[in-house]
Amino acid sequence: LKSLVECLSTQSANSTELAYSAGRTVILARELTKVHEEVLSGTAGELLNLLEKNPEKQKGEFVVIIEP
Repeated sequence: LKSLVECLSTQSANSTELAYSAGRTVILARELTKVHEEVLSGTAGELLNLLEKNPEKQKGEFVVIIEP
């Protein structure tokens, strides 16, 4: 998830799509099909704030969906 946090917080070549998604809903699904499955939704900035405040949510396997 470190790269996702970096993507959400920096303007690098890897973050072009996330930067473009400003104002669009981003869905971050974590640990799908597992006991600790979690789906988070918000703007890229909102999710970045949530992940920075809750380091335990930065672990696991993720799927990122960006609203078209």
